[in-house]
Amino acid sequence: MIHLTDVGKSFGERPLFEGVNLRIARDDRVGLVGKNGSGKTTLFRVIAGELSADTGEVGRAKGAKIGYLRQEISQDRQGPVLHNVLAGVEGFHEIRHTIEELVHDPLLKDAELGRPVLARLTDLQTRYEMMGGDGLIPKAKEILSGLGFDDRLQNDDWGKLSGGWKMRAELARMLLSSPEALLLDEPTNHLDMESMMWFENYLQSFTGALVLVAHDREFLNRTVKRIIEVDQGKVRQYPGDYDNYKRLKEEDERLAAKRFQEQQAQIRELEDFINRNRVRKDRARQAQSRMKKLDAIERIEAPKEDGHITFEFPEAPRPGKLVVKIRGLGKSYGPKEVFKNLNLDIYQNEKCALVGVNGAGKSTLMKILSQRLEPNAGELEMGYNVVPAYFAQHHLEELNAANTVWNEMLGVSVGLQVSKIRTLLGAFKFTGNDIDKKVGYLSGGEKSRLALAKLLVRPSNLLMMDEPTNHLDIESREILEEALRQYQGAILFTSHDRRFIDAVAGRVLEMEYGVLNSYPGNFSYYSWKKKQGEKEQAAAAVVAAAKAPAKAPEPAADRGRAQEQPMTEAGRRQERDRKRLEAEYRQALHKETADLKKKLTDVEGRISEAEAELERLETAMDSPGDHSADEILQLSHRHGEQNCLLEDLMQQWETLEKEIHTRKAALDKRFGMTAPD
Repeated sequence: MIHLTDVGKSFGERPLFEGVNLRIARDDRVGLVGKNGSGKTTLFRVIAGELSADTGEVGRAKGAKIGYLRQEISQDRQGPVLHNVLAGVEGFHEIRHTIEELVHDPLLKDAELGRPVLARLTDLQTRYEMMGGDGLIPKAKEILSGLGFDDRLQNDDWGKLSGGWKMRAELARMLLSSPEALLLDEPTNHLDMESMMWFENYLQSFTGALVLVAHDREFLNRTVKRIIEVDQGKVRQYPGDYDNYKRLKEEDERLAAKRFQEQQAQIRELEDFINRNRVRKDRARQAQSRMKKLDAIERIEAPKEDGHITFEFPEAPRPGKLVVKIRGLGKSYGPKEVFKNLNLDIYQNEKCALVGVNGAGKSTLMKILSQRLEPNAGELEMGYNVVPAYFAQHHLEELNAANTVWNEMLGVSVGLQVSKIRTLLGAFKFTGNDIDKKVGYLSGGEKSRLALAKLLVRPSNLLMMDEPTNHLDIESREILEEALRQYQGAILFTSHDRRFIDAVAGRVLEMEYGVLNSYPGNFSYYSWKKKQGEKEQAAAAVVAAAKAPAKAPEPAADRGRAQEQPMTEAGRRQERDRKRLEAEYRQALHKETADLKKKLTDVEGRISEAEAELERLETAMDSPGDHSADEILQLSHRHGEQNCLLEDLMQQWETLEKEIHTRKAALDKRFGMTAPD
């Protein structure tokens, strides 16, 4: 599909990468990763054909249709969203309109004169069906719905959409066009959790090539099968998902460090021998030999140390046990009710993630808690000695573009030692001359990191953070995770990064249909609990259907008179044969499945034990006020382990059930019958 041969690209005199050789096949799933400034985005743009390579060759399959989603929208559109998405299929609107005109052409009424019109109509109808025909409209609606567009938004004017919604619509337009390859630059930036999961499922069923840049580790794990890393001018490839890449990379770094240390020991040994023996006449020849050997050594570059920088948070007053208390909270915008009658308690050192679809009211609740918005009803009470700090989703507006990074930090670091300010900036990857950069020239990711550093330098014991992971690369997200794990205070945050929520949260609060639901534990537990709820609802529906009164049997007279006739000898013989066949069938079925059913019973017993242990842990976690933050996290981790065990047992159960069903189906075919209930 796409190949790069000895490709190189430089920025000024600095080479970003060189000698890159890549092959992207028609069914490839590739994730492109690397630190900011490593050349990752440049390589992606070369692959996409947006930039030309300085050296080497870039080739693409002739006639291949490639969909490319940029981080920034290059053009605006006019008219309804659905109309514009359908326009992504080239010629759809024009052909559809022409077909409608030709169908009503009066010449069609004349067999001779209408022949050219009919021929053209047939040709257009064929082309129309090949591009999806009338089925394309429901397909477009399905894609838009998956990406979060309800019926109203689908018919809204494109120009009225915010930047984030325009990106979603642009993605829908591209997906509908059915490209043979997808090149996606940060496609999850503007998706909420629900839309991202839908998009994951879509990509898993996509049959073409996929190359994407993403900072969401879980999204990469679920969508790619190969990682390409750009680092220090080198491009390396790793099989598997992101977690496998991290494991292999750490192993590579460990082996590289070992080789470097072994070579350094060899060099020291040679230098020591030369220094001791170079002036001795009887050892001069050996010393010369060692010098030649030393000169011939190809020096291994010292492993680059990233340096794990830790930061000590400014000391804040110790708050009371209850940090936030909400009772009967409600908020409306005119006739539109966002939520009502919300109740919530947040305790000292508790770390809570707020989740829900876009528009559920998460940001509204955060603004009310940070006192940037007034509620219409209810009470909000901050606990004793609470010192809040707030990170807004649109935090970039609060930065002064004219300031340097250093001056921007000094403005909020009154009384803090210079070394501590430098340490914090270093933790957020502002080192050396970076601190002298003007804020106005920083990238989106750099501005996010600076705003986070400003937030964390202030003494606080309650952090409220609205989408802090937006625009952060993977390394920056991991730095923030570590900082928040160390934070000795309560945290309430929103994020659509599942791995980030898992690493930080000990409790998940879900905004759904104006109601706030609480789930003790991290995102993995919350996700499992939601699935369990869906299964229970489905099971309840089955039970309800089973309990529904059955239809009265038809009168015997209506079933025909044949049943009333006495059974003949041939009929009795046929009945004996049927019973004998059923007995043989049951015997064969028992022989084929007895061992499997025994294993199934054992697994079901272990499932019951695992579910009982999960219930015990959930009971303990349902009372966060009775446990410290560390105890809640420990319970959450134990719950995660138990949940993994349960999932493994459920997989075993499903495998056994399938095998029993497969063997039974084979016997059904062999005996030409179905086992009686």
